[in-house]
Amino acid sequence: SLEPRPTSAPPCPPVAALASASPPPASGSEAPGSAPGSAPGSARRARLPFSAAEEALITSLFGSLGFRQRRPRPWKLMLDTARRDAPGVIAACRSAVDLKDKAANLGLLQRADADRENGADAANAPPSPPP
Repeated sequence: SLEPRPTSAPPCPPVAALASASPPPASGSEAPGSAPGSAPGSARRARLPFSAAEEALITSLFGSLGFRQRRPRPWKLMLDTARRDAPGVIAACRSAVDLKDKAANLGLLQRADADRENGADAANAPPSPPP
């Protein structure tokens, strides 16, 4: 029996240089296209929105890896597990910090902390609905 292969992760956008709205300073010490006050040659990754599949996988792994109770939370473990168990879902350019930030934006960290403070057995409790 052939299982359907997951769709491939969205492609990673190229690194975009920080654009400056004003002309470069007369001193010429800054690299063209860099923001005033930024280090020469510094660049910022282009924004890549999370797909619904990535969000669902993060939410699922947050509960299944015991992140509700675990402190500190090993985000690298979540990233490695996601790439191993669901190849092609998480974009290749995502870092462990990206997953942590997304979990915070989804409200997973607040709900987990509230569950711990209330003494709820979060491992057996169903996930809270999003706010």
